[in-house]
Amino acid sequence: MGANPGADLPARPTGAAEYSRRRSATIPAATVLADPIGVSWSGQSLREALDSLGRVQRVSIVLDRRVDPNRKVNYSASSLPLKRVVEELAARHECGVAWIGSTAYVAP
Repeated sequence: MGANPGADLPARPTGAAEYSRRRSATIPAATVLADPIGVSWSGQSLREALDSLGRVQRVSIVLDRRVDPNRKVNYSASSLPLKRVVEELAARHECGVAWIGSTAYVAP
């Protein structure tokens, strides 16, 4: 080992990665899914909408490969629970949602 004993160790996660790790470790999934949120999409693809929602809310949303990710989304909601927003968005695209903790699996 060289002059700097910790130089070969991987860096600790910071920023969003650290926040996500701490949030998932301290906040139960039921609480995260019940948090009221507001969203508005007009003309975005389903993939873009779900990806942005998952990123902002720090949850995983998996879109089944049988669903066309390029379907256009026109949807808005205010002060609805995150879980309801995902389920309504899925239903508008003839899909359902299976929840595993705070992970949503969107499929036909």
